[in-house]
Amino acid sequence: MPVHEMSIAQQIIMTVEKILREHPGETCKSVHVKIGELTAVVPESLTFAYQALTEDTPLASSSLCIESLPILAKCRSCDTVFGIRDFEFLCPNCSSHEIDIQQGEELHIEKLELVS
Repeated sequence: MPVHEMSIAQQIIMTVEKILREHPGETCKSVHVKIGELTAVVPESLTFAYQALTEDTPLASSSLCIESLPILAKCRSCDTVFGIRDFEFLCPNCSSHEIDIQQGEELHIEKLELVS
């Protein structure tokens, strides 16, 4: 099991468990996470790690829902917003390398679905 995804799954589980302690009597049905392409997290590996780590725990019946976010950038020279493909960090409009990443570095829990 990949160590990178294993440690991320552990952090997600710890966060969910903390929230559940704040909401006694509720259980977690699903955990929704957003993961940017630049994080190098493999969604299938993260799902596998989550399932393995929650087996035989109160979170065993919960599901991990992953939304993968592509890399988006904005050119500082011409203000064009564009998607990065094949890790080519170059503005397609003016060929500038002066860009700011707008999306693709995310790695966070978006929402939890809790049930009573």
